[in-house]
Amino acid sequence: GMGFVSNSAVDPCDRLYAQHWDGVAGGFSEGPNYGKLGVLDPMTLQVNTIGPNNYNGGELTGTGDGRLYEFAGSPSSKLIQFDKSNAQVIETLPFNNFPLTSAFAFAFWGGDFYFFTEGNVPYSKVTKLDYDQSDGGGKALTVVNAMAPIRIVGAGVSTCAPVLPPR
Repeated sequence: GMGFVSNSAVDPCDRLYAQHWDGVAGGFSEGPNYGKLGVLDPMTLQVNTIGPNNYNGGELTGTGDGRLYEFAGSPSSKLIQFDKSNAQVIETLPFNNFPLTSAFAFAFWGGDFYFFTEGNVPYSKVTKLDYDQSDGGGKALTVVNAMAPIRIVGAGVSTCAPVLPPR
């Protein structure tokens, strides 16, 4: 997985981050140092490793204020925030009974995360995480569309997407 992330809230320039997956059939895995987080060097077009992490496969997304997140984990998925400079985990939010599927993606918009997981093929299920808790129910997952009319396997997000909910 990959995702563009702005440098910071005051520096809108962005970088492309990438998560390692070994490509072995049977899905994604989790364990100590199973994966690597990297960043694309725009001059050499090479992905440079920032550091190891515990996820072999996952999707990345960023926020307009420069935060980097991953949707990964096995057997249940997690939302992980990484320090972009050294791949250290800043926060982990586990999701019970919310597994990754063979087709998944996620995006950040207006203070919340949207997860696209495989439902009944060829449909995707869209689940919202009220990350900023602006809906009043805590950091809760809510299915917003059980059968989106397409199979979503990637979700690019502009680093200009709003960080706060619209007023």
